[in-house]
Formats: sequence, C-alpha cells, structure tokens
Amino acid sequence: MGTSISLLPVLADVLPNLIHLGLYFQPNDEIRFSGDLYPQHQFKNLETLKVGFSPVPGGQPEVVGFLLASLPTQAIAARVCRRWNEVALSHLWKSMDSVFPLLNLLAPLEYFCQFEYHKGDLLKRLGAADWNRFHHYAVHVRTLTHVETDQTSRLDPEAAAAMLFRHPFGSSLLPNLQEVYWTFSHEESTMFALAFMGPELDVLELGLAVSRTAAVDLLKCLAYRTPNLKDLGIGTDLRALHLSDVISSLISSLPNLERLHLPVYYQTEQIVRAIASRPKLKHLMIDWAYRCTYDESSMEPYFSPSFLPNLVTFNITTHVDACVDHLTSKEHCSEIDYLLLHCPTISLASDVKKILAHVVPACDQLSQLALMLYPQSGMGIEYLSFEDLEPLLACRGLEHLEIAGPSFVPPTASQIQQMGRSWPALDILKLCQSPGPKVRLPMGMPVTMLPVFAKAFPEITYLALYLNEDRVQFDGELFPEHQFPKLRAIDLGLSPIPGGGHQNQEVGHYIASLCTDLPALNLGCDTAYPGTISEDVLRREPEWLQVEDAMELAMRTKAAVRKKLARMKAELSIAARS
Repeated sequence: MGTSISLLPVLADVLPNLIHLGLYFQPNDEIRFSGDLYPQHQFKNLETLKVGFSPVPGGQPEVVGFLLASLPTQAIAARVCRRWNEVALSHLWKSMDSVFPLLNLLAPLEYFCQFEYHKGDLLKRLGAADWNRFHHYAVHVRTLTHVETDQTSRLDPEAAAAMLFRHPFGSSLLPNLQEVYWTFSHEESTMFALAFMGPELDVLELGLAVSRTAAVDLLKCLAYRTPNLKDLGIGTDLRALHLSDVISSLISSLPNLERLHLPVYYQTEQIVRAIASRPKLKHLMIDWAYRCTYDESSMEPYFSPSFLPNLVTFNITTHVDACVDHLTSKEHCSEIDYLLLHCPTISLASDVKKILAHVVPACDQLSQLALMLYPQSGMGIEYLSFEDLEPLLACRGLEHLEIAGPSFVPPTASQIQQMGRSWPALDILKLCQSPGPKVRLPMGMPVTMLPVFAKAFPEITYLALYLNEDRVQFDGELFPEHQFPKLRAIDLGLSPIPGGGHQNQEVGHYIASLCTDLPALNLGCDTAYPGTISEDVLRREPEWLQVEDAMELAMRTKAAVRKKLARMKAELSIAARS
C-alpha cells in the first residue's frame, strides 16, 4: 500500500509549513502532469523529502514533474534519491536564468570576469576541472536567459576562448541548447556569449544596449553560425543605418527563419531585400522594447507586390499612400492574421478611415489589428472617433483591436453596442488609453460606460480605455445585470481618477462589481508611447493604488457572498428532498 502522488497538493494546502516529509508512493499510480510549475498549493518550507524505496509512480518520469511543482525548489527533488535525481535535474537545469551557475561549475566567477588578473589561476582550474560533471549538467540546458545590468559582472571574451579550448566534448558547451535570450549592457560580454551560440539554436533574442562597434562585431560573428535558427529578435536603440549591412547579412544566412523581430524604423532597402529573400518567414514584427528616434532614411515604405505572400504577422512602419498601395494587391495580404501599421507621419483622421477601407477587403483572414498613430513630425492626429473606424465593422472575425496615439472621442452606448455586434469574438480592446504627449486636451469616457462594454463584449479578457474625471455613484450592488465574465485585466493607461481622487474607494468598488473575477489594474503608457510621462500623471499613482485596494476588498466580499448563497442553495435543496 502506498500514498497517491496526487495527494501532494492536498498536503501542501493543509500543511504548507512542513519541513520534513516522508512517503511511500503507490507503484502503479498514474497521473498526467499539466506542466504547471506554479500550482495554487505548494510547500513553502520543505527541506527534505524521503521516499524510501518508492518506485517512480507509474514508471513515468513526467510524474516527477508533478512532484516538482509541489516543492519550494526543484533542487529538493534532485536530492530525494539516485533514482529521482536524473529526472529532477532535467527540470532543474532545463531553463537557466543566468550563465553564472554554469561557469561556477568550473571556476570562481571572478576568474571569468577579471581574466587578466586571474589568467594563470583560471587556466590551472580549467585544466583540472571535472568536465564530466560540467557536461552532465550542460546537456540538460534547453533555454538560457542572461540579463546584464550596470551591476552585473563583465565577462571577459578571452576567458571564454580558454574555456572552449579545453572543453573536451566538442565545440558546443551546451549541446542541446535551443533558446537564448541575452540582454547586453557590457561590450566585453558580446564576444563571450558566442561560446554558447551554435548551430543547434532555434530561438535567439538579443538586446543590444552597447556601442555600435560591439553590436556590429557580434552580429557579424553570428552570420552562418546559427544556420538552423527559426526565430530571431534584435532590440537596440542604435540607428538602422549603422547596422543595416550586418543585420541583412545575418538574415540572409538563415534559410529556416520563420519569425523576425526588429526595432522600429529598421526598414532600410538592404534589410527589406534580405527579409524578402526568406521564403519560410511567416511573422515579421516590430520590437518596441528599445526606442529608436524617427528616421525617414531607414523607413523603406514600399514593398513589392510579391513581398512574402504567405506572411501571417505583418508589422510595418509606413506612410499612408504606401500602405494603401500595398493593401491594394490582395494576393500578398490574404494570409495576414495580425497586422500592425505604424504610421508616424499620418496627420488626418480621414486617412485612418482610408487605410481601414483597404485593410478589410485585402486581409480577409485578419483577426488582430493594431494602429500606432503617435506622430513623429507635426501635430499628427489629436482625435479619432467611431465614424473613423466604421470600415472596420465589416471585419467580423476581429479578436484583437489596438489603437494608440490620438485621443478617442467617447462613443455613445449605441455605437459600443454596434461594435459588439460587429466583433462578437473580440478578446482584446485597447482604445487610446495613453493619448500622445501632443494631444492638448484628451477626451475620456465616464467610468459609468463600463457596463455598456460588459454587455457588448462578453468574450473580452483585456480592456484598455482612457477615462475622464466624472464622478461615479456606487449604489452598493455587487452583482449588477451586466458584468465582464472573462475580464483578466483592465488598463486605464494615463487616465485621471474618476471623481478627481475624492472617491477612490467607490471607484474601486464600482469597477470590481462589474467583474466576475478580480482583474489586474494596469496603468501607464503603452509600449510605443513617445516621450516621458508627466509629473501630474505620476502623482496619481498612490490614489490608483487606493482604487486597487478597494477593488480587492469588494471582490473578497463578492466571493464570500457567492459562497454563502451556494451554501444556502445546497441547504434548500436538501430540505426540499427531505
């Protein structure tokens, strides 16, 4: 007889502070592991787990994954016994958040960071290193993430060369590595990182907060080094003209490329030609993590009619006329599912309507649309209205709509209902929640319009709006007729607080009453926002925190009422049967 492994979450729930646990598992116990390493119930303080002579339940290694999810650290499972060790290690080392633990297997970290002072010591340690032990751990690594900051140690490329020269298991330090996410802040580290990048990589994402010279050298070395790469992401605030040659060469060296992230304004003629030569490319996206300044010379606006006809995701910086010309040729837009149009020179709301009139017939598979209308020259569009979006009402399959830049004129209840009828599957709606810094007098919606959105969009999970300061009268009704049944986040961007900050609790209670479950409250500018947030907006943060606290309190009250009602219903049902 033994304990079912499925009872571990129950033990974690009722005895969360256990330090030592000993169990014997049922030999034929089978369970399917969902892959969730952060379940609701986990042991908080467990230090040792003893399973005696227990077999691995069901003889299935994935069952150990279920156990790992219940433990505070995966290292505990690795120490259970020899039979459990190998499976636990594969989970523990599968995804690394830093390269440092790997280096520490060979020598103290400072030897790799200060090579000129510790050269002799490092060479001696590498010569005597237990490479079998290093390789034993290294083969488990599938994903490597390394984020450098000003406080992160600088890695010396000469130390990497010394390490590779003495590595006895071939040219790849991590032979099964599939994904690398490396953000560079130190120029020296760019060459060091090459030691971990080889032909086995599927995904490579680089953040280059380094000099032009360091970025060029790294990108040059990557060409033909990772020929099997399917997903490439490059983020930097360097001008496209400085990196155009090396990026186009890198793209041209990747015959299997399927996904490509590039910074905004990285559309030189060279880069566009290289992109067009990748027949397997399906997803072309803009990376907004790094803000490049407006650069007309790096913005090739016209794409040939035969440009990647099988694109599914198309993010482009363009002018109005170029955009219309491209969308006129339906044959190379018919597969597009996600279209992002970044139009920094657009100046008239009527141009938005003109673009949308071409989007709908050209992209008949479209389910996601984003319009980034923050101006980079002149005043741009200050206000956008429901009438400007009318051509989009014909896009019945729309699931994600995002508009950023201008201020959106508050729609009427009937207009919101019309949008809901036109887009019945809409899941995400972001409607100008962060009006650009050049919008002089943003127009906001009253918070009392939220029930209208709840009624119109029952499938919505993410709603972003800009509110005004109109007061709200909360009548205490926590279960109104119209609620958001699936809302997971409400993004109020740069909105002022309804009621001017004088009724924060009421605002929080009112928003919570409209939600079935507590949504996250997101604030601040969106990813494409140009410039900095004003001091007035920053000063609202403490008051918005009060709104968030009130939302949590109201939601706890709703949950308690639901439980009580369910209990009363059960009691009435029993009484009726008796």
